[in-house]
Amino acid sequence: MEINEILVLIMFSLFIFLLFTGFPVAWVLCGISLIFIPVAMLADEWFDAFIGIDWNYASLVVPRMWDIMTNWVLVALPMFIFMGLMLDRSGTAEDLMGNLVRLFGRVRGGLAVTVTFVGLLLAASTGIIGAPWFCWPYSVCQ
Repeated sequence: MEINEILVLIMFSLFIFLLFTGFPVAWVLCGISLIFIPVAMLADEWFDAFIGIDWNYASLVVPRMWDIMTNWVLVALPMFIFMGLMLDRSGTAEDLMGNLVRLFGRVRGGLAVTVTFVGLLLAASTGIIGAPWFCWPYSVCQ
């Protein structure tokens, strides 16, 4: 086994272990990547393995993160999250689902129709483009 394969197996097993401990996925992925950058650089230097990570490659992380965080589209994310939380906490989504189940409950495939319709409405209200296929042939959506 080469050092690249060993590092991949160690990273994957550490990822699975840390997920089962209850850490959030974003923290686990960030922590493992920050731990294994120096490990890969040392393996590249000491064990003559070509991994391809050096200080020039590792220093690209900060400008890339800065470019992501200066994206103005991300300003709307807190409002979308707030909208989803308000739909969840107010019970609007559950009421809508319950009423549509009563309406389409006896129809064959009624649950599928209900879930699709609720998903379409909630996606439209929270800002997710949930059904671009629905209006494809019409010029209104283009």
